[in-house]
Amino acid sequence: MEPLVDQPETIQEGQDPATEEDQKKLEHEQHKETLSRFVAKRYLRRDGKFFRVKNTGAPISATDVKRASFHQVKDAFRDIEITDELWSVRRHIKWDIRAV
Repeated sequence: MEPLVDQPETIQEGQDPATEEDQKKLEHEQHKETLSRFVAKRYLRRDGKFFRVKNTGAPISATDVKRASFHQVKDAFRDIEITDELWSVRRHIKWDIRAV
């Protein structure tokens, strides 16, 4: 039987793969938090309807909220790549429910 020999891993100088991956995950979670707060500050939800914070008199559809907030996010956060997975953050937004 041949003795087991550890094969050296190829690691670029100055980079720790675990740390780099952890950093990307942390950054991704921070982006999710930032995006969800950004959208939640602009819209309210009450009785299953959505309202703009600046215009609580006229309800808007969830589809309109998604479309408008997507464009607002892209304009405000040009340095963040909005992937499908990152944009799924809209499902986890804690909507501010106020008496409208």
